[in-house]
Amino acid sequence: MPDMFEMMIGIVALIVFAFFAAFVVREKVVDEREEAHRSLAGRYSFIVGATTLIIGIIVQLFEHNVDNWLVVSLIVMIITKLSIRIYTEIRL
Repeated sequence: MPDMFEMMIGIVALIVFAFFAAFVVREKVVDEREEAHRSLAGRYSFIVGATTLIIGIIVQLFEHNVDNWLVVSLIVMIITKLSIRIYTEIRL
C-alpha cells in the first residue's frame, strides 16, 4: 500500500498531465508553418515514446520479467497512430 507522500506525488502528476493534455488539445494552428512544427513535434514525440517503451521491453526481456503494461502501451500507441492516419486520409 503506498504511503501518503507517494499518493500525493501521483495526484500531482495526474493534475499536471491533465493540464498539459488540455493545453495540447486546445492548441490552435494559424498557418502552414505552425502545422508543420506541430506535426514534426508529434512525430518525434511518438518515436521517442515508442523507443523508450521498446528499450524497457528489451531490458525486461533480459531480466525474464516483461511488464505487460509496457507491451500494451506500445501496442496502443501504434494502433492509435495508424487509426488516426487512416482516418485523416479518408476524411481529409
